[in-house]
Amino acid sequence: MITVRQLFDLPVFQGSEILAGEKGVDHPVRCIDIAEVPDPSLWLDPGVFILTTAYAFHKEKRSLMFFLESLVRSRAAGLGIKLGRFLDELPREFGEYADKFNMPVILLPLELRYTHAIRSVTEAILKDEERDPDFSDLSESLSKLLFCESYEDALATFEAAGISRSSKGVVLMIAGTPSETAVLTSVIAGIVQSEGDLFAVVRTSSETLILSRPFVLEEHDFSKAVKFFPKGTFVTSGGEYSLEEIRSSYEEAKLCRRLLKIFASPEGAYSKAELEVFFPFLQGESSGLLKENALRLLSPVIEYDSANRASLLQTLWMFMLCDCDHAKTAQRLHLHRNSLRYRLAKIRRLLPENSLNGVAFHRLFLALMIYFAHCAPCTN
Repeated sequence: MITVRQLFDLPVFQGSEILAGEKGVDHPVRCIDIAEVPDPSLWLDPGVFILTTAYAFHKEKRSLMFFLESLVRSRAAGLGIKLGRFLDELPREFGEYADKFNMPVILLPLELRYTHAIRSVTEAILKDEERDPDFSDLSESLSKLLFCESYEDALATFEAAGISRSSKGVVLMIAGTPSETAVLTSVIAGIVQSEGDLFAVVRTSSETLILSRPFVLEEHDFSKAVKFFPKGTFVTSGGEYSLEEIRSSYEEAKLCRRLLKIFASPEGAYSKAELEVFFPFLQGESSGLLKENALRLLSPVIEYDSANRASLLQTLWMFMLCDCDHAKTAQRLHLHRNSLRYRLAKIRRLLPENSLNGVAFHRLFLALMIYFAHCAPCTN
């Protein structure tokens, strides 16, 4: 586990020095974040190392103590602070409080770039995890559970680590290459690990998979972590399954990701509970009949698009996803509102009367979802 002391060995922190809380330099660092608000308590996680320029305190220094108290209560790993730009010095009581509760306070050089620091710390954390023999063994065993036909030896490895094959777990999927999602992975893994629920992490070329004890995404506020989500990236979770059946959780997490792409959802964290009502429309024996019915309903618009190199179907889908809001749809499609109105008028003429009202509207929505899930090119 990377500690605050080891941060000093990273080239990016060259020139840093400890101001207070030196007895806490062996605190484990599970992730790194930025805080420029007086009260970060709602989104602080145990083991997080905080960076700040103290901008929020340059006019109200009393709130600086509240900020430090929040770090202590949340069991943060430490605080890296830049002085000389917004705040010239720390009050004496600040250092005394940090010393009392062993909260490391590190003076950062003014030239330090947050992006460089976050990347360096995250890479160090991930490399340390890979060097941990127990963690590596479990991660390799998780790969076998998810991707191999024979995995009895993998179950034996988990059992040797005290995790029985009947233990319940969930798979959290972070879509995107490890190089793009390294910081996000560290944040999510840190949240899971802070609750003692982290089992293993597997990284492939296109996703990172975290196996944890039952973990409810809805109970955690990821809105403050949105800056760590690369564009088009989702964190999704499958359902709870025993270790022997954990592949089902992985498949459900993949279904969630697929639905989010179809729905053009914003970056964020989504669970099976939010999306499973749509699962039958992506799988099952009836999918052939569903596709046939969807194509029959949408065929006039599909044929028009094909004959005229138009994109009415995509326009209609986005209009529905935007709750039939003209302004929002025009913005998402980069269209003038008059152009959008023209397209919608054409769509209404092509479809059965009142297709955008009542039960017919919901039928049309499901038909479009099935089309983009199964029939449209480049959607899977």
